[in-house]
Amino acid sequence: MPWKRMLALVTGEIEESLLARVEYLIEENRVLRNQLQQRVRLTDAERRTLAEKAVLPVALSANSFPHQNGLHSGADRSRMAAGAGGRVF
Repeated sequence: MPWKRMLALVTGEIEESLLARVEYLIEENRVLRNQLQQRVRLTDAERRTLAEKAVLPVALSANSFPHQNGLHSGADRSRMAAGAGGRVF
């Protein structure tokens, strides 16, 4: 039994650490977006790279992270993107 408690403790600390990192990155993106004067133009290669990387966070947010602190499920992100003229958050 003690190993289960230890595993839960370590897992909780890791999840808290990851959540703190995600919250920091969300805030950093918000600050940087506010500093932009115009839309950022991406090349096709940059767009592909971002699309490949976006697959994992959407799956994680839908299954692992709580719907708090600005984190949303994949379905929520799709609805938000549709309401924002197709912009992905």
